[in-house]
Parts: sequence; C-alpha cells; structure tokens
Amino acid sequence: MGVRIKQADDVRHEEQGPAFMANRNWLRGVRVFDILSRALLAIALILAVALVYLLVQLFLGRADVVTTLPFAQGAVDALLWFSVLRGIHHIFETTVDSGTPFTKTVEESLNRIGMCLLLLAVAELVFQVMAQVIANGAAPSLIISWGYGSVVSDWMWRGFDASSQGAIVVSVGSFVAPGIVFVLAHVFGYGRFLLDEADHTL
Repeated sequence: MGVRIKQADDVRHEEQGPAFMANRNWLRGVRVFDILSRALLAIALILAVALVYLLVQLFLGRADVVTTLPFAQGAVDALLWFSVLRGIHHIFETTVDSGTPFTKTVEESLNRIGMCLLLLAVAELVFQVMAQVIANGAAPSLIISWGYGSVVSDWMWRGFDASSQGAIVVSVGSFVAPGIVFVLAHVFGYGRFLLDEADHTL
C-alpha cells in the first residue's frame, strides 16, 4: 500500500481554497469592478473627446479657459479612478485564480492604487489653484485642514467672481488614504514573503 506525503501546495490548497476559491464574494468582486472600470473608461473617453472639441473652440476664440478646465479635470479624474478600480479588479481576479491574496500581482496593484489616489489629491489641488489664478489673476492662499476634501464653500467651477479672493483648503486627509494603501501593499508583500519562506521550510 503506497503512502502519499502531502506537499506544501496541497496544504496551502486545503487551507486557502475554502476561504478564497469557494467564496462567491470574490467572484462577484471580479465582475463588479470589471464593469465599473469599463464604465469609467467610457466616461473618460467621452470627456476627452469633449475636451479636444473645447480646445479647438478655445483656439478659434469661441470658448474660454474657464469652460475648458472642468472637462480637463473630469478626464484626469475619470482616468485615475479607472486605474484604481482596475487595480481592485486585478486584486480580486488574482485572488480567485491563485487562491491567496499574498501574490506579487496584488502587491503591485496596491502600489498602483496608492499612486493613483495620490495623483488624484494632487490633481484636485492643481486644478483648484489654476481656477483661482484664472478667476483672480493671482495665486490663492492655502489653508491646511485635517479633514477630507479640499473645496471651500465660496469656490465653484461656474460663476467666477473676479473680486473674490477665496482660499483653498489643502486637506491632509486626502493624502492619508494613499499612505494607507502603500502600507497595505507593504503588508501584503511581507505576507507573500512569509508564505514563500513557509513553502521552502516545508
């Protein structure tokens, strides 16, 4: 009678299979984030086409920068959020395929998500400064806030008042979220390292 010795891959499959491969929430996550990311990509393309049209009108003198700026910010935001949702989709997809979230793909996806969130915060601040410079002809004052969100109540895309000297609130909270994601990427990378060490030990 032959005796079969369990290999490390068998142990990992038994321990992690029920938790990830058989969990339908992960499968739903793959579909949901795939659909959302595709929708955002379509929105980004529509905004990009509208932006190109407005830039042509701006060149011909039929439009102004104030009208063009929101479409530019919308296209940038949509592309960055597309990258965020696509990264989340890759995390779910990799987890379902490999049976564990502790993979290099998940770590790289988290790093990309963190970078996109950081760029979103920076882009919001840059577009606000540009809008204030256009409206007032001078750089606005900046106020540091510990909350989340950086648009002050007297600042709007439409109906600029040239006499208004509204300040821009720089939210520290907008930059905390990317930092948390970068930490998570490091944690998952360390978890992957521990799994590799366990495989070599077994």
